[in-house]
Amino acid sequence: MKVLWLCSWYPNRYIFHNGFFVRRQAEAVARFADIATLHAVEKTTEILSPDGTKQKIRGGANFEIEINRKTHFEVLVYFPKSNNKFLKFFRQFRAYRKGYAAVCREFGKPDLVHLHVVYSAGIFALFLHYFHGLAFVISEHWAGYRTEVGAFQRGGWLMRTLAEACFRAARGVMALSPFHAATMQQHSLNNRYFYVPNVVDTTLFKQKSKEKQETIRLLHVSGLNDTPKNITGILNSVAQLSKIRQDFVLDIIGDPFEQPPYKALVNALNIEKFIHFYDYLPIEKVAEHMQKADIFVLFSRFEGLPCVILEAMSVGLPVVATETGGMADWITEGSGRLVKSEDEAALVENLDFIMTHLSGFNPELIRKKIVETCSYDAVGQAITDVYRS
Repeated sequence: MKVLWLCSWYPNRYIFHNGFFVRRQAEAVARFADIATLHAVEKTTEILSPDGTKQKIRGGANFEIEINRKTHFEVLVYFPKSNNKFLKFFRQFRAYRKGYAAVCREFGKPDLVHLHVVYSAGIFALFLHYFHGLAFVISEHWAGYRTEVGAFQRGGWLMRTLAEACFRAARGVMALSPFHAATMQQHSLNNRYFYVPNVVDTTLFKQKSKEKQETIRLLHVSGLNDTPKNITGILNSVAQLSKIRQDFVLDIIGDPFEQPPYKALVNALNIEKFIHFYDYLPIEKVAEHMQKADIFVLFSRFEGLPCVILEAMSVGLPVVATETGGMADWITEGSGRLVKSEDEAALVENLDFIMTHLSGFNPELIRKKIVETCSYDAVGQAITDVYRS
């Protein structure tokens, strides 16, 4: 079976972590089917450097096609930047057509299309469906359908029309969880839903050793955007926790451009000795940090199904996180604690509890569910089963 993945989000030369979980799913499914991924990226002419200054980079008025062959056939098409929304739309559509021609030429015509995130690659999925007779399925990863996020409501007529057309034409929709599916169904985006979690490299995120450390290491990994991740709340909680005990440190890994205000807050709270910041790290280095950690912390206001939580559990770490919808299916009494969003007192209380009772958490049991449901083989097989159905 040849399957074309149309990806609204995908790692590229400008944002290497954009949709990294989509690439991992593609690697998983490539064990069971022939996969070609296609993503169109608008060129940019400047990026921020680590010191906060803008740096000019190559843009260009031409279309560039980049083809990679690793675990699967991968096509990235870079199209010229435009500030005109309509011109940008036509250039993006043209980029997808160029990419599709490259796929057909070197990979072959696909039997099925798998659309990852409706907006904005869904337009090309509909084009292939109605003009080339290709059936498609959807995987939706976006949290914007949630009422408290409100991004779908604010997206306007075009976003709603595109979503309704895609959901109406698709053969099936893969969601991260029943809760995630319900956020789409509340907008009357009905279809036959399947539940497929994010994938974890369980050979990289392997069982941690049981060596006891004098200093308890807490770990947080994210993009560090405060609106969804509430890093400010974590730091406030650490300040309160430090008044109860001093036998811990918190390692924070994430976007260096987001870090300056948090570093200023750390100084203001006088908790410098408890906080260590790290810039974005390769996934192998993140796995190494998890091996050294004792507890994983995520205090988000809203989430889908965070890969970092699944990866931490694959290592065997207990997790303290917010119940942002469906998390109770993963984090139980035996694998960590859930708290309400914004409840800093509860975060402090539960961190203190787990730090005190670390020996009561069994790393093997925490890891077991992830291996069974989120490993490359498990997720690859689950998605392939959806194709066959």
